[in-house]
Amino acid sequence: MKNFVFDLDQRAVNEFFVSIRGKRALLDLLISAVKYMLINPKVNKHNVVGEMRLYVAKMSRIFFFSGDKYFSINFPFQVSEEGDGCKFYSRHLEVLDNKITSELLTIIRSDELNEATCVLDFYSEFVDLVEYSEEIWCQFLDLLRYEDGYIRFDHDPVHENGNHHPLNHLDIFYSNATTFKVGTSVRLSREGLVDLLDVSSECAYISGR
Repeated sequence: MKNFVFDLDQRAVNEFFVSIRGKRALLDLLISAVKYMLINPKVNKHNVVGEMRLYVAKMSRIFFFSGDKYFSINFPFQVSEEGDGCKFYSRHLEVLDNKITSELLTIIRSDELNEATCVLDFYSEFVDLVEYSEEIWCQFLDLLRYEDGYIRFDHDPVHENGNHHPLNHLDIFYSNATTFKVGTSVRLSREGLVDLLDVSSECAYISGR
């Protein structure tokens, strides 16, 4: 398994630990995380308040850790080591570099694209926003279709409320229509969440109430 670790300072934690309520916000998070890994900033050890880990094997996921909050999403790109950092690519793109991630973020964050009312409006806005290429178009469509696999673990004494809001719980999915909680009898460690989601490790069980 390939494993890449990136330290996060408070600014990065504030950027990544935001409420996710839809696919657009999640894609913004994903591409921003890729851009962060490409830059691979060196964080003074005294300023480290979080951690981002990328695991690529049978499980391909990115994990975010800070304090009592952890979450993870599926990672849809291929990865190879390059010097002290990573190279990202896909079946559409030979390299996912700083320019392409900036173009993808421009598209994702565009109000005009979000407000398009038909396919032709959507396409014309896309072409106007970036230096169009078929590869970026295909990659963007793949991102719209990709299964993000969002899951979050909280140790939350502030909002604890019996079995309605357990002290330790997993939040699965992110939209109000689909999200639900599963309480856990223990406080998961960072490695515990990684192991829970690693399809090559032994299966975890839900024992019921």
